[in-house]
Amino acid sequence: MKFLKKLGGYMPILSTVLVVACVGTSLRGYAAPVYEVEQPKIVQAAETTAKEKKQETEETTQAKGNFDLDDGIYKGSGTGFAGTVSVSVEIKDKSIVAINILSTQDDEAFFNRAKGVIDKIIAGQTLDVDVVSGATYSSNGIMEALKEAFKAAKNATDGKKPETTKPTETETETETETESETSNENSEYIDGEYTVSVVCEPDEDEDFEAYNLSMTVHIKNDKITAVTDLSGDGSKDNEIYIKRAAEGTSKLQGVVTQIVEKGTVEEIDTVTRATCSSNAIIEGCRKALEAAKRPEAPDETEAEEPAGRTYADGDYTVSVVCEPDEEQDFEAYDLSMTVSIQNDRITDITNIKGNGSSDNDSYIKKAAQGTSKYVGVVTQITEKGMPEGIDTVARATCSSNAIIEGCQKALEEAKKLAEEGK
Repeated sequence: MKFLKKLGGYMPILSTVLVVACVGTSLRGYAAPVYEVEQPKIVQAAETTAKEKKQETEETTQAKGNFDLDDGIYKGSGTGFAGTVSVSVEIKDKSIVAINILSTQDDEAFFNRAKGVIDKIIAGQTLDVDVVSGATYSSNGIMEALKEAFKAAKNATDGKKPETTKPTETETETETETESETSNENSEYIDGEYTVSVVCEPDEDEDFEAYNLSMTVHIKNDKITAVTDLSGDGSKDNEIYIKRAAEGTSKLQGVVTQIVEKGTVEEIDTVTRATCSSNAIIEGCRKALEAAKRPEAPDETEAEEPAGRTYADGDYTVSVVCEPDEEQDFEAYDLSMTVSIQNDRITDITNIKGNGSSDNDSYIKKAAQGTSKYVGVVTQITEKGMPEGIDTVARATCSSNAIIEGCQKALEEAKKLAEEGK
């Protein structure tokens, strides 16, 4: 009994040992099961196959081109946000197979966004696509450049076709030229090429230095047929705006195109973001028309009786003092000029120059030739034949008044000579 009582104190320990022994006996020879895992390579292969099928589907649905153009690579340029965009387009089997950007001055972030139009054009095989939102100007620049490239492609294609009607065209052209030469005797303007120069000045919204814009205006049969050799003597930055004004954009027609189509400078719309250059081109064409204007036939009665004229014909060199008004700050100087008078009219004013500071030269030129907004006093005087009712040029008021005064002085001298019978 005593032994059992002593053993009872160890019962919890003996129970634990017994349980551990039983578990050990049960797990003897046991092996953990192994489960097979799917290989990643099989999944990747399945994914690759799906992508290939998707690409095949996309290629199948891509539009096929139908451009009647010769195979080749053609280049063009357009106007983006900050300047010129140049592209090349590759045509093969009547389809657009590639479009590459050759150069751009636009911001990289915006231009990369605008490149989205290229994917649309190639996918749809059409230039009639929507611009990329947030990159409108760059998108338009790309599409404008592509249109110019397609024009080059069309010209190249058409140039290879035989001209079967050439003899007939030659006869027609010859007949037309003969008829025009006959009718030109009664035309308002004399046919020819007239090189003119005008001042392109900034308006209130623009910030650039005024510069001289020169051009050659072609006139035939009382119409402007071409405006070429446009160039400015100012900053190179102006070239972008001159080109934009002349050629227009993908949405706005250039002033040169409008003028040539109408044959005149009336009702011409300026190109936005190139307003000053547009106005300068229009003014230059007006100036060319004035130079081309056919002189009126002399009155036979006046030719027989020159003594009856008020002013004696001749060239009169005069000098006047150009003084500052209350708002001007410069030293007075002498302004000389040669005034030509014929048939009681001022026909020309030349050799206009001052003996003061060289800073005055720009104001003298502005007063004489005018700006994109104001007609110069020389043009006004020669058009009217007299220095009466002449408007001064803004920001060159004193020089304008001096030129007018010089013409009045020349007329006084011419009147004295006429009265003296010389």
